[in-house]
Amino acid sequence: MKKNRPLACLLTAIAFVVILTNSCKKEEENKTLPILTTASVSNITQFTAMCGGNVSSDGNSKISACGVCWSMNPTPTINDNKTIDSFGVGHFSSLISGLMLNTTYYVRAYALNSGGTAYGNEVTFVTLPTVTTTAVTGITQTTATSGGNV
Repeated sequence: MKKNRPLACLLTAIAFVVILTNSCKKEEENKTLPILTTASVSNITQFTAMCGGNVSSDGNSKISACGVCWSMNPTPTINDNKTIDSFGVGHFSSLISGLMLNTTYYVRAYALNSGGTAYGNEVTFVTLPTVTTTAVTGITQTTATSGGNV
């Protein structure tokens, strides 16, 4: 009986490792990327805009950050410009700043969890141009002359 004790301990240890490994695999299999959408862009100025998104699922893993990312090129990622606005499921708003006037931008909402980074749909917008006007001249009772530059 004493000869079988080390073998029994070894078999118990192996069984424990197998159970633990399977448990970890199941936990990892249940984790998926978050599901989210990008909100429409609003309040666009020459240098700022408002956007945001909605995280509808955390992918069975805690959201570590979400916000929007943007670029002058399609398909922006978190390696481009980004905000960090929230840490959970639900709606969030983002102020995009540091933009250049009269420029097309591409923006997507993003959310991070232990499964990775997920992105919402891509939205485009154009910042406002600079507008100047000249003084009104040639004023009569029924007409006036003016001009401007965009």
